[in-house]
Amino acid sequence: MSHRISPGGISKYVAAVILLVRLSVSPPAAAADYVLFSQSASQRPVEIESYSNGINGDQNVIAVFDDFTIPIDAELTGVNWTGGFIGNYDGASVSRFTIRFYENLANQPGALLSSSVIVGNANENYSSFLNKNTYYAQLTNPILVSMHTSYWMSIVATVDNSLNLNHTATWGWGVSQTTPFSPFPPYEPVIAYYSNNNGPLYSMSANMSFSISGIAVPEPPGLGALGLGLICIFLMKLSQEAES
Repeated sequence: MSHRISPGGISKYVAAVILLVRLSVSPPAAAADYVLFSQSASQRPVEIESYSNGINGDQNVIAVFDDFTIPIDAELTGVNWTGGFIGNYDGASVSRFTIRFYENLANQPGALLSSSVIVGNANENYSSFLNKNTYYAQLTNPILVSMHTSYWMSIVATVDNSLNLNHTATWGWGVSQTTPFSPFPPYEPVIAYYSNNNGPLYSMSANMSFSISGIAVPEPPGLGALGLGLICIFLMKLSQEAES
């Protein structure tokens, strides 16, 4: 006996498959940003220089790097940090911040992965409680990171001393309250790095103050596989009906 699918039946199959495919490929609702990593700020007024004077581009740069690990696969979208001016800063200002992310290479900063330039002072606000400035910026170049993988970040301020008569101000990244302060070795095994003019990396016993926000990267939705499976079943049924 011949069993054929009527045109109306085919239309129903096609409509159902199209609906499932649409569900499988529809983008998820926009996710909210969450704090994914945090090293809380210290109330001690201690900053480590991490700045450029803006002369000849980004020459005369002192950069500080600290590492972090995110517990989930995520897209990093924003950074909070603390810091402040060092020296006579009357009239000095920050014209921009450069935030860079690096891969981890033998527990040191490796290849550059992402760079975001934040024009202006990154919402600078003085905190009397912390005795330093707080900053926040959305990354202009968000970066995807993998869970339980070490990365490094640097924050460098470009300091404008054009209105500072002494021209001596620099900018420093604030330390975290987890930073040990011991004047004599052996130092605690808490490591950050700094470099001068893109030169060799020097280790130091410090943790920097910052937090990173972002959104989770979802796993591929199961409906996608379900939709593909139903398409295969539909095509097999058409083939069987055509042969009978």
